[in-house]
Amino acid sequence: MGGRTRRGRWRRLAGRLANIASVRLRQAFALCLAIASTSVPAGQSDRSEATARLQQQREVVARTAAVVEDARVAHISQRYSRPPEQVRHLVRASERAATRHGLKPELLLAIVETESGFNAAAKSRYGARGLMQVVPRFHPEIVKQVGGVHRLDEPEANIEAGAKILATYVERSGSLDKALVRYSGGARSYATKVVSRQRELERVALLAARQIEGMRMSALGGFASRG
Repeated sequence: MGGRTRRGRWRRLAGRLANIASVRLRQAFALCLAIASTSVPAGQSDRSEATARLQQQREVVARTAAVVEDARVAHISQRYSRPPEQVRHLVRASERAATRHGLKPELLLAIVETESGFNAAAKSRYGARGLMQVVPRFHPEIVKQVGGVHRLDEPEANIEAGAKILATYVERSGSLDKALVRYSGGARSYATKVVSRQRELERVALLAARQIEGMRMSALGGFASRG
């Protein structure tokens, strides 16, 4: 496989950084690295050199994921005056729930922002609870699956419940906009507001990824020199 082909794959993959959670990011890059490593030269010294390059690229991947996560945490923490480690916990919970239910983590975080302003203890007079304002009486089975009503005050369980509810609505309606309207209980501007906040979080991720563009290009240069 030529260096030019490998470089093209890396560039396409890098373009997806703004929309991929850290967990998915690691998986995608790992797959790309595995493909690239199938054409290691036969010589022992060449193999050692190629292995070193691959290790360097894995470090770039890990650092990219960490930088993107740090940027999301800083953005939310500063805007809503939340402790960074608390925010990091819910960011990771959003990534895990998004992966399980085929959603984007930025979407879940945008819903959390809209529903509760990242306040895990939020409650409404209608009985909505937690980060994603889950209403137990409307979703008893899902609430039961995450451990009961008392667990809805915990970020991990609340985000899991909210993500599952949203994914169910998406599957039934075939439309994210319709699913968001239903999630909100019929609010007309809700979908627009959530999507706008989702895009803002995606921009934060993209800007963070660009901070290590030089490292990525250095890794690409190693492959290009073999092309």
